[in-house]
Amino acid sequence: MKMLEKLRKAFKAKNLTALKRISNQAIERAALTEDPEMVNISLIAYALYKLLSKPHVLESEQWEAFVKDVDADLAEGMALQEKGEAVGGLLEKDIINDINKIDASLGNYVQDVIKKARMKQASRIYAMGLSLDKAIALTGADRFQLMSYIGATVIHERPFTRTKSVVDRYQTTKKILGEKK
Repeated sequence: MKMLEKLRKAFKAKNLTALKRISNQAIERAALTEDPEMVNISLIAYALYKLLSKPHVLESEQWEAFVKDVDADLAEGMALQEKGEAVGGLLEKDIINDINKIDASLGNYVQDVIKKARMKQASRIYAMGLSLDKAIALTGADRFQLMSYIGATVIHERPFTRTKSVVDRYQTTKKILGEKK
C-alpha cells in the first residue's frame, strides 16, 4: 500500500497511532531519499494526528468540511500517483493550506501545527544523523527555533545519533526502506 493510501485510510479511521507511524516512516524515507513529497506526507500525517487529538477541533462546525476537503485531496493525490504524476503541489497547496486555515480559525490550542510539524520532523532528520542544514532544507523549519529545540533535547544521547559503522548504517537504511536481509 502506498503512503498516501495509508494516510487516507488512517485519517478516515481517526487512527492516531497509524498517523504517527506514517509520519515517522515518511520522514525517515524522506531523509534517505531527499524526497519533498515524503516530507509533505510526513508533515500532513503529523498535523492531522495533532488535530485529531484535540476534542475542540473535532467538535467544531468546520471539521466535517475540512475532513471532506482533505479526503478528496488525498483521493486526488492517489489518482495522480496511479498515473505516475507528482503530488507535491497538491499536498503543499491544497492539504497543507487546508490545515493552516483550520488551524488559524480554531486557534488557541493547535496554533501553528504545520510549523510545529516542520520542527518535529526536522529534529527527527537531525537525530538520524543528517546535518542541521539538510534537516532545515528538507522540512522548511526555522533555523533558530530548530537549534533551540534540539539544544533543549537529548537527541545527541540517542543510540541512533551515535557513530555507526558503514555496515550498521547500511542495515539501518535497508530496515527503514522496508527491505529484507
